[in-house]
Amino acid sequence: MEIMPKISVVMPVFRGEQYLNEALESILLQSFTDFECIIVCDEPTPSTRQLLSRCQSEDTRVNVIYHDERIGLIASLNLGCRKSRGEYIARMDADDIAEPERFARQVQYLDQHPKVGVVGNQALLIDEEGTVIRSVTLPTEPVVIRWHMLFENCLYHPSVMIRKEVLDEAGSYNEEATAIEDFDLWSRIQRIADLANLSEPLLRYRVNPGSITFNNLQTQKTTTAEIQFAEIERYLQRDLTEQERTLLLDLILIRPLESNKDLDELITLLDRIQHSFLEKERPSKDERRAIQRDLSQQMLIITYLAKGASPLKRVRTVLKCWYLNPWLPATLVHLVKRYLVKDRVVKSATA
Repeated sequence: MEIMPKISVVMPVFRGEQYLNEALESILLQSFTDFECIIVCDEPTPSTRQLLSRCQSEDTRVNVIYHDERIGLIASLNLGCRKSRGEYIARMDADDIAEPERFARQVQYLDQHPKVGVVGNQALLIDEEGTVIRSVTLPTEPVVIRWHMLFENCLYHPSVMIRKEVLDEAGSYNEEATAIEDFDLWSRIQRIADLANLSEPLLRYRVNPGSITFNNLQTQKTTTAEIQFAEIERYLQRDLTEQERTLLLDLILIRPLESNKDLDELITLLDRIQHSFLEKERPSKDERRAIQRDLSQQMLIITYLAKGASPLKRVRTVLKCWYLNPWLPATLVHLVKRYLVKDRVVKSATA
């Protein structure tokens, strides 16, 4: 009888070999060794093919599938997932670095939390040279993640480990969801299982500022917003008006509001979304505080960016944020990092 591995690692590779060797080493040197590594390689260069052939000959856990004509990221992911035999599927990109304990920690967590279908982890952002730019702090608890997902993606795709049975039930990756295939999948998985993040930084996530243009990023966020609006409507139990959709999109895209009236309406809408969310999800005291902290951050961002906000309106909003979040000074430091760094540094979806 064939012995199935505990984990199937799925790694799409498009040509590039610049960081591939380092990424592969970080997988093959994991402390948890019961896995297979499925690499789906699109349009391999001769050096990439040579590297992968050598790796496959040296380690029987490596299985490489070549495509001389490009099939694309999503098709590569679905092919790798179909070929996988493991109980869990670990995602990995060809330019990132996994810390040695990543698989061990994620397997332990999924074994102990049967309701969780996907678990990611914190990350260290690195540049093209491998130098750490900064650390990233993501929410860890499923309820808090559900709140954050109404406004932003809070799982790093190459950091996640997924239950294969959950992936199959959710329907795998949607090939129509170009550039948002991960968020689209998380939104479907959330209907049948929880999402979580470990508190440890177990992935070095390489960013490339030139890989996606600003216009593409705006299009990506706008497409993601349609999924988020549907979830918000589910909590509100009504359709969003066109004005509400525009205001929420302003928030998601970090666009300045035009007037005091817009600011008032958006803050009121956020209050209603929070109230409906808390009423439905019934979070614990600590989870409620985490949600309120995030809400205060959202309000601070839109108040800072509001063009027509009067000084009195700004002061009143800050006081409201302080009420929601007593640790406001620390929040302000976090927001500076988030606004000046996070939304300006983007990673290629085809890396």
